[in-house]
Amino acid sequence: MPLQDVQNSTLHLSVWEIDKYSRHHMIGEVQVELCHVVKADESVAFNKDLRSIQKAKANLGEILFSLSYMPTAERMSVVLMKARGLNPPFSDWNTESRPINPFIKVVLLFDGKKVKKKKTSTRKHEPNPVYNECMMFDVPPDLLHRVLFVISVADAKSDSTRSDVIGRVVIGSATTGESLRHWHQMLISPRRPVAAWHRLKL
Repeated sequence: MPLQDVQNSTLHLSVWEIDKYSRHHMIGEVQVELCHVVKADESVAFNKDLRSIQKAKANLGEILFSLSYMPTAERMSVVLMKARGLNPPFSDWNTESRPINPFIKVVLLFDGKKVKKKKTSTRKHEPNPVYNECMMFDVPPDLLHRVLFVISVADAKSDSTRSDVIGRVVIGSATTGESLRHWHQMLISPRRPVAAWHRLKL
């Protein structure tokens, strides 16, 4: 491009989180008027703060589920009990024009690869849904440290087959915080369901 055209242009940069389990999310963006930074035959370094594309919601809601591992049967039981305070991050969502239709999806990952997925039924127009649905997964004891469970709460759109993820919880030996505590409690309590509330995250 001729220098004059460059200096009359604006550069738009966006930073994204790539999520192989659902849709990608834009973290933020920045616009730079090149007339202020571009000069002939010069390299210019500069810092700019990212601008959020929408105001992030601090509380997406919580989900209650239990974990139980049965060493003899080599099976993991995940019971999706209920969720509360679901607060979708979508910019076009509000309680009057678009009621929420939540369901929960559980994906089993082995060494980062999707092995199996299951989902609950959908609760229509319910921001505090109750499920009490049990899902079973085959996991040998010697492979427990190599698996992750991604538990996502999503909104099933009534007008299409698409769904939007409200938030998720990742749990397993490679996680941290409340997820890791829950996982450890399950490991030291074989055959006994261990339940805990988890905050949803994007």
